[in-house]
Amino acid sequence: ILLKYRTPTRDDDVPQGKPVQDALRAISIVRDNSNAWKLDPKRVGLLGFGAGANVVAHMDCDRAWLGQRPNFGIMIYSGTAEDSTEPPKVGESFTAPADAPPIFMACTRGSEHAFTALTALHFAYALHQVPAQLHLFKQGGHDFAARKEGMPVDDMSQQCAQWMDSMGWLPSVAKVDAQIEKL
Repeated sequence: ILLKYRTPTRDDDVPQGKPVQDALRAISIVRDNSNAWKLDPKRVGLLGFGAGANVVAHMDCDRAWLGQRPNFGIMIYSGTAEDSTEPPKVGESFTAPADAPPIFMACTRGSEHAFTALTALHFAYALHQVPAQLHLFKQGGHDFAARKEGMPVDDMSQQCAQWMDSMGWLPSVAKVDAQIEKL
């Protein structure tokens, strides 16, 4: 399900207010229709790239948003969790609470803010023993998921799929093939 969300403007008092409201509403719609759509309401996650990853970070970690959280989050090259006054520190609203959903994060060295912020966010998750997986790549640029260039970051999608499989949200191709073979 693709979420088309409102983007923040400079005039918004709470920059992530509208995007997070849209994500909360989408999660509610998916869960409310899960039977009709033959979906498991306990396996609803958010995947975001760049600004979309910022929405995932707010949904997972920002205590100002009380509501339906996703069951997991996937953040790809986002750095807005960083405290602008102390760059290696996660912003105060991103506290990675003990009830934060598990998260997969990936970024490349070309996105310095993301590199620092996601490392700090991963550490915050570890403090609460909430499952989190972080992949930091030396090269790849900001939009690395869009193309294959013969670099280690090219395997990020497979690494994410393996993580989802290990968490029980997405069966691997090998598991699906094995099930088909049994049939």
